[in-house]
Amino acid sequence: MKTWKIFWGLGFVLAALFILLDALGVITPFLDVVGGISAAQIICGLFLSAFVISRIIKLKFQEIFIPLALLFMLFEDNIAFMLGLEDDNIIGNWLLFWCAVLLSVGVSILTPKRRSLNFRVTKKGTSKKTHAIGSSTRYIDCSDFVEEYLSNNLGETVIHFENEASFTSGAVLNIENKLGEVVVYVPQQWNVKLNISSKLGDVEQKGKGSADGPTLVINGTNELGEVVIMFI
Repeated sequence: MKTWKIFWGLGFVLAALFILLDALGVITPFLDVVGGISAAQIICGLFLSAFVISRIIKLKFQEIFIPLALLFMLFEDNIAFMLGLEDDNIIGNWLLFWCAVLLSVGVSILTPKRRSLNFRVTKKGTSKKTHAIGSSTRYIDCSDFVEEYLSNNLGETVIHFENEASFTSGAVLNIENKLGEVVVYVPQQWNVKLNISSKLGDVEQKGKGSADGPTLVINGTNELGEVVIMFI
């Protein structure tokens, strides 16, 4: 089962438990310490926080300001209580919201898609190494494809193959994925040998290749991320 499915599944189960415990008055005494927080606030806060974290992991910073503003609005009374402020209205909601919108637009303009952050380092022979940060698309030319290295950190990388008729059976693709997502589009007539060790992540194949076709070997590691082999 995918890690993200477990995360969200447990999230909904915990949300239901919070609602029941709040209705029974079990958790109220503990929440009064910070000025009183309802179960609904906790649930909304958790989901907003999870969204912000997911955007930061994918380096989509322009998408975090509005949920952060909503988080502040949600817990504004509690923040004022903990700071010892007499007025619960620290800042107007509409003012905060429009500031978040302007920040989102400004950061979006200043940080376009990060495809330019990919770079190659040529190694011996036809072996190349690519580091990916942010969102990127990589094309591998099968006419000189013997062995390729890909390191993806905190980003999204999509891999396509070109000149498929020149593909040599036994070519190797090495993937190192951390806190990111890698999608490899493989021709359906190829046979894939998958050797990826995964820690707290997901590795899956979608579709089916040909057992009699040329072999593509995919080695590597996957930590807290997702690797998808997509047959097309």
